[in-house]
Amino acid sequence: MFITVGGLAGGVVHVDRAGDLMFPDWEHRIIQPSFESFGPIAFVPKSLETWFHKNQESGVPMIAEDLLLYLEQNKMRERCLGLYEAQAIQKKGIRFYREHFGSEIVLCWKCVIARSDGLRYVPFLAEATGREEVVLGWFPVDCRRHIDAPVYLFPAQ
Repeated sequence: MFITVGGLAGGVVHVDRAGDLMFPDWEHRIIQPSFESFGPIAFVPKSLETWFHKNQESGVPMIAEDLLLYLEQNKMRERCLGLYEAQAIQKKGIRFYREHFGSEIVLCWKCVIARSDGLRYVPFLAEATGREEVVLGWFPVDCRRHIDAPVYLFPAQ
């Protein structure tokens, strides 16, 4: 199911794909690094589609690793937000984040990294608890954690 993301007009996110990506300090490798070069140089969050797996629609949270596999098998990962987009949204600040994403965690499935032990992570954005800021963290994909957050997608071309 697809839903258009709400929000106030005029909230353009500018993405600098030539800039540095901010990865965690621990040793890692990027899985399919070419994906980060895909995507617009600017977008309005209200143009994004939110997608829920059919299990999520019926109230059953998805296991993160199953959702990643589904996105890969259905060639949807390329349309997801990535680390460049996450960094650009974070720079817009907490007010912008709340306007466009509410209190939802935003998982950025386009960028998947693997630690040296093979565990995979995707970047996420969230409102910092007790602080007026947006934090960028790394969500563990392979730890059997449930996901009830939507997947944000750029419109299909």
